[in-house]
Amino acid sequence: MKYLLFFLILFSTNISLQAEQAYVPNDNNSVFVIDTVFETTTSTIQVESNPSAIAISPDGNKAYVVSNNSDGKVSVIDVASAKMINTITVGQFPRAVAFTPDGTKAYVVNSSDNNISVIDVASEAVTTTISLSTVTPNSIAFTPDGTAAYVTCQNSNRVSVINVATELETKTILVGSIPLSVAITPDGTFAFVVNQFSSNVSVITIATDAVSSINVGIAPQAVAITPDGTTAYVTNYIGQSVSVIDVASKLVTNTIPTSSRPTAIAFTLDGTHAYVVQFNTQNIAVIDVALENVINTIPLASSPNSIAFTSFSSQIIISGICRNNEFLSQSELINIITWSSPATGIFRVYRDVNLSVLVTETTSNQIEDHNRRSGESYQYFIVAVSDSGTETLIAQTTVHCP
Repeated sequence: MKYLLFFLILFSTNISLQAEQAYVPNDNNSVFVIDTVFETTTSTIQVESNPSAIAISPDGNKAYVVSNNSDGKVSVIDVASAKMINTITVGQFPRAVAFTPDGTKAYVVNSSDNNISVIDVASEAVTTTISLSTVTPNSIAFTPDGTAAYVTCQNSNRVSVINVATELETKTILVGSIPLSVAITPDGTFAFVVNQFSSNVSVITIATDAVSSINVGIAPQAVAITPDGTTAYVTNYIGQSVSVIDVASKLVTNTIPTSSRPTAIAFTLDGTHAYVVQFNTQNIAVIDVALENVINTIPLASSPNSIAFTSFSSQIIISGICRNNEFLSQSELINIITWSSPATGIFRVYRDVNLSVLVTETTSNQIEDHNRRSGESYQYFIVAVSDSGTETLIAQTTVHCP
């Protein structure tokens, strides 16, 4: 009997995969890290109690998580190690945090003190406190050029505008009733402000301070704008839906129903999906932006409060082998493909660039493709499959059978 007559390893190579992770503060005093390829939780990071909001630095190295307590704390997470490495004391009941576009400072909105703690990111220390003339600040967004910050103040029905260079409030802008969230278009033209009691969105033209309004669902909570700036999504808490707004026309073009009361929302960095936090549920709804429909619900171990995304580079190692099996009087050529992955899940292996010739679907990191022909070369494409069925190409290789 002869078995495994010879092996021919054609090559093993490293491929850099750019992927995204979602960081989700939750009621278990921790932050869940979600792999967006498989839409599953990969790790949990313990932080200070009652984490309510999160921001990730522009370079993706750090995440700041604010704890909505009287002894206001910011938990500093090192993204590479997925560990909390420091805490920073700020004002009372911090509700929101945002990094300046250049990543040198972080602004923390303290709702009880009616001020903003300015953190120097390099030293991780509060360097300035900016007083506000408005009451109960609760969210913040920077203009893309980093010259100004817009802060919603729910009990004043106004937005405070901060000059970043002078670190002073320069003006306030009257909006609707109980503004809760603000997002600024990537071109810096408009600020979208969600007004809970008015059930509308105030659109501020940044150059002129002119304000117009867009009616949305009942009791809107949060707003996010797609990375290309074309569309705004608004979560409607009582309406249990997400309003889709065309930024150019300032019209609601669609309403996406949700299974529960949506609160926070954020777009993936590539703009293909929106993740929606649903109040008092242990899950996150995933919206396909192209379809404008909820396509998946990601289960969590605790109720989520907020969400932010970061990208990371993962090294995928893939190898291809053509093996001649001779068993008794018969022989066959078998291609063996092995690969690594940053997370576990379902993989599909295709034998063509159009992803139409499916070899197999598997949860392992190795497959065998039998009955190959001598003198032929075969291409293999490894695709990761999320719970919603979305396919992401993670690696490819070519195997030649001599």
